[in-house]
This record gives sequence, structure tokens and C-alpha cells, in this order.
Amino acid sequence: MYIQVRELRRQITLEELKSHKAGALSTMALFTTARLSVQPVSQEEWDFVLALEEQEPPTAAASSKKEPPAKRKK
Repeated sequence: MYIQVRELRRQITLEELKSHKAGALSTMALFTTARLSVQPVSQEEWDFVLALEEQEPPTAAASSKKEPPAKRKK
């Protein structure tokens, strides 16, 4: 199978992808497997990522509203 490669119209950050972790990208290997340099991406996941490039990127204010990380127990 040959995959056509092209540059995205805008950068889609890891933070933006993570914002869809509970939805359309819930089964994406990026979130279900240890970090990989190369990973499989389903056609459905790829189509979703390509649709993101057509949207405005999230604003910095929206991304700064993240909850603080949980404190580790000693």
C-alpha cells in the first residue's frame, strides 16, 4: 500500500491532538502505545487529522486553561 505524503497547511500540535483523545482519536496508537517514532494511523484517524488542518488552531488562551498536573504521592 502506498501512502501519499504532503505537508499540512498548518501545524497540528500534540496538545491539539490530545484534546481529541477521548473522542475521534481515542484508539490512536499515539495514545494507547508507548511513544513510537513510527506508528500506524487508521484511515479514519488520518481523515480526522486532515480535517483539523482546515480548522482554526486553538487559541493560546484556550490551551492555557489546562488543569495542573496531579501531585505525586511520596
